[in-house]
Amino acid sequence: MVKCAECGQTFGSTQALSSHVRNVHGVGPKTENQVESDNGILDLKK
Repeated sequence: MVKCAECGQTFGSTQALSSHVRNVHGVGPKTENQVESDNGILDLKK
């Protein structure tokens, strides 16, 4: 289990944690027109 340093929530994998941090806390690489999901990157421009 890994724990989010920002809010203390725990996750089963570092990938889940990094997705949470990026989506909830807005930290990490992010582009204007793309959102990362569990299955990869979705292009929102379509």
